[in-house]
Amino acid sequence: MNNYLNIEEIINAIGPLSKQVAEFRKLDGITIECDKGPTVEVDTAINEIKALCNKLKLLPVSIEKRKDDPMLFAVQFPELVPKYTNEQIENMYKDTFNFLFSNIKMKDPTALTKSKLIENMGRLTKHAITTYYRSNVNQYKESVDDYYNDKKYRAKIDGIFLVCVEEFLSK
Repeated sequence: MNNYLNIEEIINAIGPLSKQVAEFRKLDGITIECDKGPTVEVDTAINEIKALCNKLKLLPVSIEKRKDDPMLFAVQFPELVPKYTNEQIENMYKDTFNFLFSNIKMKDPTALTKSKLIENMGRLTKHAITTYYRSNVNQYKESVDDYYNDKKYRAKIDGIFLVCVEEFLSK
């Protein structure tokens, strides 16, 4: 898989080289959605991506046309095991917690107290772990239960949660 640590690095490597794909979007930890643009044939764009993946030694690769939208196709790297720095992981969790807190505030502003958030910490932390897992992990190689049951990892995420509670409530 060459030296690419995660799907974002792959997008940054392929994106500037592609002439046929108008937009690349991360779908999950190992999949990119490609929007070929209105004037490009899908098979032409797919062939270009295959050639770029080969050139960049991004193999194996799986490419699938989207049945519901002829402008899109997905490129998956089943052997990629995404790696992120601690800072990147922390920022992803902070974004998720802030999103959750904002939704709680919109639905019921009285539910957004420190005591109520801490009371629901287990549920909210589990939701954030699930979100992280679905977005940033190779689900063929790892299980979400590994994340739920790793006490050291869970303690780290609980710590991020507590920091986010303080930061969000102080705004």
